[in-house]
Amino acid sequence: MKRTIVTIALLIGVTIVSCNTKSEEKIPEAVIPASVATDVPYTEARNYFVKNSFREAQLSNPKISSQEKFEAIFGMARTMAKDGIPTPIDFSKQYVIAIINPVTDITTTLSVSTLKQKDNAIILNYDVEEGKKQSFSTQPFLLLVVDTTYQGEIITERNM
Repeated sequence: MKRTIVTIALLIGVTIVSCNTKSEEKIPEAVIPASVATDVPYTEARNYFVKNSFREAQLSNPKISSQEKFEAIFGMARTMAKDGIPTPIDFSKQYVIAIINPVTDITTTLSVSTLKQKDNAIILNYDVEEGKKQSFSTQPFLLLVVDTTYQGEIITERNM
């Protein structure tokens, strides 16, 4: 009888222990897909100029989302040419990404390499091409008009 009680107690103990042990089986980690960068459509704004009153501190962030801030930095450069009207910008639906280089007497052209959205960032890769010395100075710049559906921190990267 004593043996039966010990056996039953032992079986109950083994059952309790086996029910309480957690499985040590390794579950494979979920494969997290790498964040995919998608192209962001844009229009390059034409027929504007950087005002002489521009100070670098005015553009601490390359994103300009208001007409007032834009007009404080840029003026319209209308010409009589066929495409002489400045690119229209509707700040209720669009914003501008601006890159402004220092004043120089070297022919300088800024151009877009890529504009992509990745996670919570809009990444602009751009090229700077320098040419010959000029007899006058200019302030090279690049203006991109982007739809407000594309949001995120603006990151600019100059290609070397």
